[in-house]
Amino acid sequence: MNHNQTKSQWKQKAGQGRQASPIRLLTIFFCIGILQAGIASAQCPTIPVFHSGEATFYTFASGGGACLFDPTPNNLMVGAMNGVDYANSQVCGECVSLTGPNGTIVIRIVDLCPECPQGDIDLSPLAFSMIADTSLGRVPITWRVIQCEVTGPIQYHFKDGSNQWWTAVQIRNHRHPILSLEYLTSGGTYQSVQRLMYNYFVEPAGMGPGPYTFRVTDIYSHVLIDSGIPHIENGSVPGQAQFPPCDDPLPIQLGNFTGTMLDQQKVRLNWTTLSEISNYGFEVQKSGTLTSQYRTIPNSFIPGHGTTNEPRHYSWIDSAATPGERYYRLKQIDLNGSVHYSDGIRVEANTTVSGNRTPTAFSLDQNYPNPFNPVTTIAYAIPKQITVRLEVYNLLGHRVALLVDKVQTAGFYSEKFDGGSLASGVYFYRLQAGSFVQTRKLMIMQ
Repeated sequence: MNHNQTKSQWKQKAGQGRQASPIRLLTIFFCIGILQAGIASAQCPTIPVFHSGEATFYTFASGGGACLFDPTPNNLMVGAMNGVDYANSQVCGECVSLTGPNGTIVIRIVDLCPECPQGDIDLSPLAFSMIADTSLGRVPITWRVIQCEVTGPIQYHFKDGSNQWWTAVQIRNHRHPILSLEYLTSGGTYQSVQRLMYNYFVEPAGMGPGPYTFRVTDIYSHVLIDSGIPHIENGSVPGQAQFPPCDDPLPIQLGNFTGTMLDQQKVRLNWTTLSEISNYGFEVQKSGTLTSQYRTIPNSFIPGHGTTNEPRHYSWIDSAATPGERYYRLKQIDLNGSVHYSDGIRVEANTTVSGNRTPTAFSLDQNYPNPFNPVTTIAYAIPKQITVRLEVYNLLGHRVALLVDKVQTAGFYSEKFDGGSLASGVYFYRLQAGSFVQTRKLMIMQ
């Protein structure tokens, strides 16, 4: 397949022909591990955010890859993340719950699929065979990040060639994705270390001969501090602690959370809860990047529905959006004052304000409402005249509706989908326009 050939060629360039060396795993008894005071109670994102896309598979999956982990021949439930969601290797080592036509699996992200569209994941043949027949080659999926079921503390692995003048450190065996690594300098301050695409934190001027004191932060703001870490080239050194698990009860069950550009200054956010427990309401938060500090948008509070088992639909418009990419998340507030945060989503500008608001990019919006009974609306945009197909599939990959199959001129479109004749459950809708293909999930509640 050309898909696999492209990926293989990219990997050969990224690896530069290096061969993996054996790991020397050392037990260091004088390390001191600390879960930083005040951070242990930091909230995990108890509102899951589902991503949608398509799954393919690559035959040479070994458990290693662009993340430069060691091959894991006894555990090939792995995948390669698309270039956008790869986020400069931040997803390396994270665990993903992935649902396809034949069921749900858990995989680890160990590789990069640079040519995959956002939302797509390239799986090992073993993982793909557990969600669909491999003869299909490509199937719709939904997925979300979950905590990894790890044992023992995190590990610090020093790259082959690392030394006191050029130091490269990789974090392994972590429960949650890693956001940042800092080391304590001789001046008593923490120095942030840049993370590179191949999943190592690299200090070009070196960190000195060691031993080191490291401060590691996961994406949920949990912080671990380990002191007395010696430098062992091409070796791994265990810390003394692991990030705390995210096992708080969910105050709500979030069905979806999406954003749509209305024009250059307005963004509409839609989300649906499948159930709520003591939900006082939501505030909308915004950030310039996915990982930087979010701020609450003034007057964005939306009351919740307390405790309910009925689906509830919410919508809010940010009328002061700034140009470029926008990142949003929900701050959910319980009746007792506890707060929880959703994962962030990115909303990109795909329109212009001149003329007839001609789209500048292909896009497929999340259907609204969702879940629905029996009718929902699916909106999409095409930037040029092209043949468009909009189809709906069930979890087995069988098409249940063909909504559009014709040539359309550039513009914004919406189609009604009536699911009244279908059983309750999860379905996928797929937009194909030339080489652009995007799939999203919808849910019918009869």
